[in-house]
Amino acid sequence: MRARAILHLTAAAVLFAALVFRAAPPALAQGEESRLWTGVFSEAQVARGKVAFEENCARCHNPALLGSDRGPALKGESFWNNWENESLNTLFIKVRDNMPPNLTGNQLEPQTKLDIVTYVLRANEVPAGSAELRTNPELLDAIQILKKGAVATI
Repeated sequence: MRARAILHLTAAAVLFAALVFRAAPPALAQGEESRLWTGVFSEAQVARGKVAFEENCARCHNPALLGSDRGPALKGESFWNNWENESLNTLFIKVRDNMPPNLTGNQLEPQTKLDIVTYVLRANEVPAGSAELRTNPELLDAIQILKKGAVATI
């Protein structure tokens, strides 16, 4: 009876481990190009993000994402200088929790704010793919923001 219980516990532990490892985002080997450049969001998501950006962010960051006296540029060297080597989750959390400033910051759903992030990435020439990016912290943490050709360190 005891051996049977141990066998069932062992089988359950193996099954649990298999499910956890299968669900975990694939880790990058150091020296690989960032997953960011493999198309981790869709063009439809970018289009939704563009509309949300124009309605909620352009007044401070400029419709062309070039910045103003009210908000920094989100395109070009300014973007890369601020966000290169960070995880995509770090950028998402900044937008989700702090944008727009001086307001509650929660008037948009987190997924809408992530759509805005995809628009900003696309404006910085990051390619779209076919999948929608979701507000999954583990997945977003596994995607490093790097310029094209740079190698990942996470």
